[in-house]
Amino acid sequence: MDITEPASVVAARQLAQEAAAVTARRIRRKVRARPIRPLTPAR
Repeated sequence: MDITEPASVVAARQLAQEAAAVTARRIRRKVRARPIRPLTPAR
């Protein structure tokens, strides 16, 4: 965190990191959920 950087740039960077983390979590959840479905008994 550089003090010379404007607060808007820092805020935008934090939002970008949070968005990337959320998308990564969603992708991981989808990838984990896919293999479980075929193993469940189909009725």
